[in-house]
Amino acid sequence: MTRPSRASIVPWPDEAAAAYRAKGYWDGRPLGARLYAAADADPDAVCLVDGERRLSYRELTARADGAATRLRALGLRPGDRVVVQLPNCWEFVVLTVALLRLGVLPVMALTAHRQGEISSVAAVARARALLVPGTVRDFDHQAMALAVAAQVPEVEHVLVLGDDVRDGGVDLRALCAGRRRRRRARDARRDRPRRERGGALPAVRRHDGHAQADRPHP
Repeated sequence: MTRPSRASIVPWPDEAAAAYRAKGYWDGRPLGARLYAAADADPDAVCLVDGERRLSYRELTARADGAATRLRALGLRPGDRVVVQLPNCWEFVVLTVALLRLGVLPVMALTAHRQGEISSVAAVARARALLVPGTVRDFDHQAMALAVAAQVPEVEHVLVLGDDVRDGGVDLRALCAGRRRRRRARDARRDRPRRERGGALPAVRRHDGHAQADRPHP
């Protein structure tokens, strides 16, 4: 099991942590455990609503697993930090679950933040990637993120949620595609796909003021 990551993380006060454990708020389970347990119990139930878009538990977890696999292919590893500056949308949820699934620490930023704030946050966090929208309210977040990446040497990737991903950017919508599943021949006729289980993707546990990578919830 990967050891807890305490780098750049301020722990909760001892008294508060003890109270949360005593009340059952912290039960030692990874953050994603309840989500994946719900997906196992009722995979076709609606899990997320974004306007006209509906995602079932099955689709959300499949997309999160696929995104985690592709984030790992980019070179992100447990304990890495990324700055997430996305609006409230279904892709934000999928990517947050994917980051926790992989053990990467999301550093949340507001869409109102501009280059000064984002460059400072990325430098202090030593972020390896920036996750940004293309534009929000006519502001070009993609251009800003590319400028920050040129300014902060630790930033290796700019992941963009938009219709016009430029050179140097990674398409977040493609990254959020579902994970491809292998089926046995006798299962090919079935309409209900099965969520891939196990694998090498760790989940992350955030209790007692630190993050801890863990194996996926079975």
